[in-house]
Amino acid sequence: CSYFTNDVDDFKAHIAEHSDDKFGPLRCSLCFGKASDAHKLVRHIISKHGFSSYQCAHCFVRTRSVLEMFVHQLIYHPEKEEHMYFPVQSLSDTSRKENE
Repeated sequence: CSYFTNDVDDFKAHIAEHSDDKFGPLRCSLCFGKASDAHKLVRHIISKHGFSSYQCAHCFVRTRSVLEMFVHQLIYHPEKEEHMYFPVQSLSDTSRKENE
């Protein structure tokens, strides 16, 4: 599934649509880690990937720095002439605001 969002509630609602998914346990699209339920998947994404502030324009990878993004794109997208990425609000900032 190619769905992504920074909104935890929207993500949980979307994950609920996959509850009868024939592909087995929920998987993190960033590292392919497995989770037994939506809450654990959200917790994993925030704790392991929540500080990433740059989204690759060519895939789902997010990195903490522009340098990491540049290296990622050199390795995984060498055929692309332009190194494109999008700045995104880190998930750690989003979850902190929701808990205030």
